[in-house]
Amino acid sequence: MLLELQHLICIFKLNQIKPPILKRTIFLLLLCMASIGQAIGQSYSFRSYRAENGLSYNSVICSVQDSRGFMWFGTKDGLNKFDGYTFKVFRNDKRIRKV
Repeated sequence: MLLELQHLICIFKLNQIKPPILKRTIFLLLLCMASIGQAIGQSYSFRSYRAENGLSYNSVICSVQDSRGFMWFGTKDGLNKFDGYTFKVFRNDKRIRKV
């Protein structure tokens, strides 16, 4: 990385670019390199849940996390509240009349 930076500085000097432009270019280059390195260094963990694990339906339409940390998943079969361990399913009761 340092060698690449030195190479770029030499190229800019050869082209006789003004120093403020050179400083700005080097700053933006370093900023991009730092952000790419940070993104590559992150690791993610992903666990999938299915109807066999308590989810009411295998296809989730929407999801949201509330202020208390519960994850809510909307499916065709109902609303699912997940506490990190188990699902509680809330289904529409079709016997209740709409007002």
